[in-house]
Amino acid sequence: MGGKGADKQPSVKCIGITGQLPGNRADIIIGDDVENPRNSWTEDQRDKLRHLFGEFSNIIKPLDTSEIIVLGTPQTAESIYNGLPQRGYTVRIWTARYPLADKLANYGAALAPMLLADIERDPKLCEPVGLSKLGGAPTDPDRFTDAKLIENELDGTAAEFMLQMMLDVTLSDAERYPLKTSDLIVMDVDPRRGPVSMAWTSAPEYQIKDIENVGWSGDRLYRPFNVSELWSDFTGSVMHIDPSGSGKDETAYVVTKFLGTRIYIRKWGGFVDGTSTETLTKLAEIARDEKVNLVMVEDNFGDGMFRQLLSPILARKHPCKLEGHKVSSMKEKRIVGALEPVMKQHRLVIDLAVVREDLKAESLRRGLFQMTNMTVVRGALRHDDRIDVLAQAAEYWRPYLNADDEKHERQHLDRLDREFEKKFFAGTNVGSLLNKGRVRARGRRMR
Repeated sequence: MGGKGADKQPSVKCIGITGQLPGNRADIIIGDDVENPRNSWTEDQRDKLRHLFGEFSNIIKPLDTSEIIVLGTPQTAESIYNGLPQRGYTVRIWTARYPLADKLANYGAALAPMLLADIERDPKLCEPVGLSKLGGAPTDPDRFTDAKLIENELDGTAAEFMLQMMLDVTLSDAERYPLKTSDLIVMDVDPRRGPVSMAWTSAPEYQIKDIENVGWSGDRLYRPFNVSELWSDFTGSVMHIDPSGSGKDETAYVVTKFLGTRIYIRKWGGFVDGTSTETLTKLAEIARDEKVNLVMVEDNFGDGMFRQLLSPILARKHPCKLEGHKVSSMKEKRIVGALEPVMKQHRLVIDLAVVREDLKAESLRRGLFQMTNMTVVRGALRHDDRIDVLAQAAEYWRPYLNADDEKHERQHLDRLDREFEKKFFAGTNVGSLLNKGRVRARGRRMR
């Protein structure tokens, strides 16, 4: 009947992990998401976090009923949660999808018993599903539906999904290096137009065998499958430039064109002589030859100085719109985040001539080498200029990538029908109605 006795500690107290933990006492401590992206990215940060985490054992009361409960999601492969078993904690892991059969060993005895029981009853739960086939069926469809999990895959990288949704810190090379040349489509890209649809394939007969493989074991380059006979002018053409900072960095550039559902790489390279007049002139000439509508320059270096130097030369060679933009956040994470979803959906097409030219460069400066060796680790590459500028281009086109190939081809056929009808009925009453925008039901195509 009596209430709790007098105690200097409140019944419930909330403190941040970096707050004033010493001096407190508790019967139950619940550590909720003590590791987050801001406090665990570097080894120094993780060391500090481990020290703070260790304070839990100093403030817990030495009672049989005392308990420390930790709820969290690993943020890096070096997560502080990896060391919990050595500290005497019993670990239970609840994944968003059932782990693939060949991944079960990664969890040891930590996978939740209820999930193991589900798998024992129905092993098909471990069969790969989803966009990237990173896991099986959803473990809690009421919270994370299959559609929601696919959305999470698209919003991040494979490594992030494996860490945060599958809680698997044993990342394989495939997850550490998610950008693969085999996800590209390689073909001869016309400077003015492209097919309204095509299909990606990894069938052996479509492999390009006379080009050096710069990717990891098993990575290849493939031509497209089932290229549409219908071609259309590109709907956009943009040149992105990433000026060199200092030292041995390149001034990297890429010319991308857009049609329907895909980004086409027409030019990609770099110049080591930075802001020289020769480099500025060459960039302006590439913009002219490719007939770009817009030149985008990263303004982080020199706060727009490079753009000011380029402006008069571009005005003489190829008057077009010139804009600056700035990038922020960790470079490696930004690059992978921009390119991985685009490449996994096979929306990036690269000109065969660009590939051959890229392979002539010094190995560490090759764009394809930078692509296949990029990982979400700070300072992953000594040179990353070319892959960085390509990521900027992919990010630019991202809002336009939600189209469907078949829908785009149907729309193109409808447009051809309307143009044909206007020409066929020109000078007639029907033609007058068509030119005024009167819509009639689509009939049989007239050839």
